[in-house]
Amino acid sequence: MVEGSDISMYYDPMISKLVTYAESRDLAITGMQKAIDEYIIRGVGHNAPFIADVCRNDFFKVSELEIATDIMATSTTELNR
Repeated sequence: MVEGSDISMYYDPMISKLVTYAESRDLAITGMQKAIDEYIIRGVGHNAPFIADVCRNDFFKVSELEIATDIMATSTTELNR
């Protein structure tokens, strides 16, 4: 990528990924919150503030794998500000 490059909507989600892991879900979420707070993205729109809100959401913190489909339906007030 160089300044002025166009990113097709088909590749936009693949420009950057942030992955954390730890001995427990709680520790991984804490690591993700810290990493998002320190993440620097310039020049393009992004959803980092939304992802930070998801990581701080109580439902997300206590849920398991079903979170991928349930989080938006059950937490729209807090997440869709």
